[in-house]
Amino acid sequence: TGLVAAIEDLPFGYDWEEAIYEATIYSSEGYTGWHLPSIDVLELMYNTIGQGGPEGNIGGFINTQYWSNEEHPNNTRAWVYVFALGNESFTEKGYDCKVRPVRAF
Repeated sequence: TGLVAAIEDLPFGYDWEEAIYEATIYSSEGYTGWHLPSIDVLELMYNTIGQGGPEGNIGGFINTQYWSNEEHPNNTRAWVYVFALGNESFTEKGYDCKVRPVRAF
């Protein structure tokens, strides 16, 4: 089995709860079963198809924060990957961040 990223971001910024929901209802080219990626998968996307990739940003990521599916130990925050800087961080769950769903195949 493997993992595939959506070819585009969801159209808006979402708070963390909305991001989880929007990722799970996403459908592309007849495929369902999408979800928010883990922080490790976001880092992998950055280093392969994002700004840190050998061929540049072929995934079309924006220089901003992308939500992961992982909560911070402080329940009011969740982990994000900062594509502008190439590192992980955390932010308040009410903050709007971008979403790039992934799914297993």
